[in-house]
Amino acid sequence: MAGYCQNALSGLGYTRSILAVNVISAVANIVLNVLLIPRYGIVGAAAASALSFATLNWVAFAFLYRVAGISPFSRYTVKMYVFLPLLLFPPAFALSSTVSLSLLTIPLFGVVAGLATLVICAVTGCFQPEDEIPLELIEGRLGVRIPYIRRYIPDEN
Repeated sequence: MAGYCQNALSGLGYTRSILAVNVISAVANIVLNVLLIPRYGIVGAAAASALSFATLNWVAFAFLYRVAGISPFSRYTVKMYVFLPLLLFPPAFALSSTVSLSLLTIPLFGVVAGLATLVICAVTGCFQPEDEIPLELIEGRLGVRIPYIRRYIPDEN
């Protein structure tokens, strides 16, 4: 969610902030490795790395917001980050005990998950005006119009 904040900081010339973000993340990585590896082994190392990476991105987001007032979150993206996991994870967990992934089911899963994501975004109002751009690219590539999705994309205000 906040993965490109360091790029934005760099583009705006805040290289000292990037250094601070990376030092904080490195310290978090060392501390988490010392705490988690002895007890949990390789799983602890993986968790420490994941948490350190998350720390890197969230601290970069905090710096970007503090120094430039820029946030990667709009009301649309916040809704999407709330609704998609709430509505997609329960069926996925329920199906995980009965459906196994194979070369046949993985593409089917991708299509079903993609369509479910589009439906959830449409129903919950997660589409934003900028979503018209990739839709136009897809329509141009396919040579067709997709009015079913377009009607859920709000007009720019």
